[in-house]
Amino acid sequence: MYRLIMATGAVAAICFVVGCGSSGEEAASTPLTKAQFIKRADEICETVRKQRFAALAKLERGSATKVAAGANEAAEEVVAPSLAHEAQELIELEAPSSEKAKLANLTSKLAEMSEAFAREGSGVQAATALLPRYEREAAALDLDKCMQP
Repeated sequence: MYRLIMATGAVAAICFVVGCGSSGEEAASTPLTKAQFIKRADEICETVRKQRFAALAKLERGSATKVAAGANEAAEEVVAPSLAHEAQELIELEAPSSEKAKLANLTSKLAEMSEAFAREGSGVQAATALLPRYEREAAALDLDKCMQP
């Protein structure tokens, strides 16, 4: 239950950031060019994915009992917060105005997958069902390294 509350809080924080717009400091910054945006977004996706896989590998090195229960535990403890973190990092990019709506769609899908992974039971299946929509959003932004979360 604690993990669900934490994941829900992370997703709520993402929604809060998206809904509140940017601060005065960010408003003064120049949006990235499309090429800069793609490069930085791909770097974020790649870095977070590497961190996620490292955390999953560490979790798998646990006891046999822990590994047997590992899929749900990994989804709740590693994957859900990692996807929420990835969405937050992407939200913080100053995307070109032509890409802002597409980025909002992408981060929304990440948040949905994070929420699904945080649920007990069928959360992994629900998150996996969202993957094709996420991949379409990443493709629309030309984010090759974000194609597979």
